[in-house]
Amino acid sequence: MSLRSVNLNLLPVLQALLRERNLSRAGAAVGLTQPAVSAALAKLRVVLNDPLLVRHGRGMSLTMRGQELIAPVDAICASIEAVIASEQFDPSNSSRRFVIASADYAVVTVAPELIRQLRRQAPKMSVHFVDIPHPSLEPHAGEVDLFIVPELLLRENRYPAIRHATLIEDEFVTVVGANHALARKRRLTRDQLLSQDYLMYYPALSSLDGALANAVTGRVEQGRRVIAQIQQFSLLPTLAADTGSAAIVPRRVVAHMQRYLPMRILADGQLPIQLTLALAWYANSENDSAHRWFRKLTLDICARMRGS
Repeated sequence: MSLRSVNLNLLPVLQALLRERNLSRAGAAVGLTQPAVSAALAKLRVVLNDPLLVRHGRGMSLTMRGQELIAPVDAICASIEAVIASEQFDPSNSSRRFVIASADYAVVTVAPELIRQLRRQAPKMSVHFVDIPHPSLEPHAGEVDLFIVPELLLRENRYPAIRHATLIEDEFVTVVGANHALARKRRLTRDQLLSQDYLMYYPALSSLDGALANAVTGRVEQGRRVIAQIQQFSLLPTLAADTGSAAIVPRRVVAHMQRYLPMRILADGQLPIQLTLALAWYANSENDSAHRWFRKLTLDICARMRGS
């Protein structure tokens, strides 16, 4: 069969199918619907004279021919992408708009320096922060460019069409307003801590699994009374000061808010919870030059934050 008779638009779909071994996940990786991927697979089977993917139990597995194609198809796609991306990307002339789905944690901690760097390096570029879509990240290809989410959400290959990198680490602390009765005490007893009304972050109406709930809310010792749950990290310190309550908040959020609001971290109020966030993106944007530049900028900013 002549190369001229082959639709080369099928190559990215073939690569996604070989990687994901699932029609829906392959579709998410290349921005196509499942019916469109199914139609493409039918054409590929004719072109390559092989089923490529076959039913295996509740999932699908590659045929021998499919397994043999993984390496050469990856190499071909990488070569084509290198040719297309050979022109140097110039951020100063780019007017791209990037959508980041995240809790307001990222707006408080990452956005200020990101905006400053965009002004300096890419003045025509813009960024739009939106709430994290629930309950799944996968259906939002084409709507969201990047996610900032707890890293454990991306473990165990839960989202095969999504790539990620560790972004930032933090810990939860207990904070009160500067005029709170406990604000100036050097040492606190367990009874003093447990006697407070607590405010906590909680992201959605739906329930979270145990590990994820711990990652985004902090593990509260049994016996503490949680009087309110709020969907914005940045409002917790303000509400704590206004109501005389204690709030459980990531330390970096508190450090930022202390510039504008008098508050104190309780000396013995730290919680044994580390918060590790990841920057995540769809695999089909892996080699987009503008996207690659923007996510490197974001990762570099957070790397400096980790070192400070």
